[in-house]
Amino acid sequence: MPTTGQFIRQRLVEAGSDGVVIADLHKERKANWRELGLTYKTGTYQSFCRLFFFLEQLKWVERTDKTEASHAKGGVTELLAPRIYYKISDEGLSHDETDWMDPLSAKYPELTGSARATKYRLPTGRPRGRPRVGRPVVKRLAKPRVKKPPKVKIPKVVLTEEDKKGLIDEFIELFNREPTRVEIYELFLEEVKLRQRKAKEELE
Repeated sequence: MPTTGQFIRQRLVEAGSDGVVIADLHKERKANWRELGLTYKTGTYQSFCRLFFFLEQLKWVERTDKTEASHAKGGVTELLAPRIYYKISDEGLSHDETDWMDPLSAKYPELTGSARATKYRLPTGRPRGRPRVGRPVVKRLAKPRVKKPPKVKIPKVVLTEEDKKGLIDEFIELFNREPTRVEIYELFLEEVKLRQRKAKEELE
C-alpha cells in the first residue's frame, strides 16, 4: 500500500515538466484514497502543505514558472495567492519510492523512532495474529509480573515569539500570503508535537 509521499512522487513523475498544484493533489487524495490504496486516509490540507514544504527543503521538488489565478469556492472571487505548479527535481528522481515513503524521516533521521516502531508502522504485508490452521497452540505458563519502570515525563514545550515569527515567515515564503488564524494554530501545534517527539527520543 503506497503512502502519501509515494502518491505525490507518482503524480509528479506523471506530470513531468508541467507540474502539479498542491490543492489538486490534496483534493484527489482526499476523495479517492480508497481507490488509490493509500495507507493513510486522514490529514488536513495544512499538513499536506507542510509535507510539500519538507520536500522543497529536501530539494526533491521545485517550483515551475507556471502560475494561474486562484479563485474561492464557486469560482467568483479571485484570491491574492496564485496557484503555483510544482515539479519533481533531479534530486527527487534520484530517490526511489522507498525514500519517498517517509520524507519526514529523511529530513529528521533522529525522529525515525525505534526499529520495532518502524517495523509495525511500515506496510510490510506480513499477516498478523495466530494461524487458524496447524498444530494446537500450547498454553504457556504466565510469566512473573515485572514492575514497569516509571513513565518518562516529556518536558513541556513552549514556542517563543521568535519561533512563532520564524514559522509564520516560512509559511509566507512558501505560499506568498499571510496565514489565517486556523493555519497559524495548526502550524504552531504541529511544531510543538515535533519538538515533544524529539524531546521524548532524547530522554529515551
